[in-house]
Parts: sequence; structure tokens; C-alpha cells
Amino acid sequence: MTNRAKRIYLPPPLNSRGEYLQAYGETERLITERERACVTSISRTTWWRLEQDGVVPPSKKIGGRTVWLLSDILVWMHCGLSRTDKGERMSQRDNSSPEEQRYP
Repeated sequence: MTNRAKRIYLPPPLNSRGEYLQAYGETERLITERERACVTSISRTTWWRLEQDGVVPPSKKIGGRTVWLLSDILVWMHCGLSRTDKGERMSQRDNSSPEEQRYP
């Protein structure tokens, strides 16, 4: 186990949900697993692991289907929480300036 800081998902405030939806030309709605995967480009298995760790918006079960609020996903992506900690791990090992760091 590494000593990296764990990012925990916190739901966005109600006023910011509307702002993000408006910016994307969307209205609040529920999205399915298929659409969530298309929007985030994260596989079902990886998303499940991230959800178990509490770093992504949690799913909801409605009528046996797994769904998410579109605003939760958009805000999560916009706030940079969809990025991995790979860059942070590299910068901890490398004392060079940010301009000199290369991220594969």
C-alpha cells in the first residue's frame, strides 16, 4: 500500500450542478452504465473499483438498473477528479520543476 492521499468524492453543491449542465447544453437526467462509460471512457470494472474506494460519484439503483445523475459525472470530470494520481506519484519521486516533468 502506498502513502498517497486518497481523493474522496463529495457531491457538488446544487447551484454548481446547473452551471455545468448549462455549459454542456444538457438538462439533469439519469444516465445508464453504457452512457456513463461513453462519457468518462472508464470501463465498468475500473469504475466499480473506484466507486468502492469512494473516489467517483456513487451509482443508484432504480428498478434494477444502475444509473447516475448526469450532473454528478460532469462535475466530477470537470473538477479533475477523473485523472489518476500517476502524475502526483511521479512528482514525489522527481524533484525537477513541473516544466521539466514528462508524463507518459
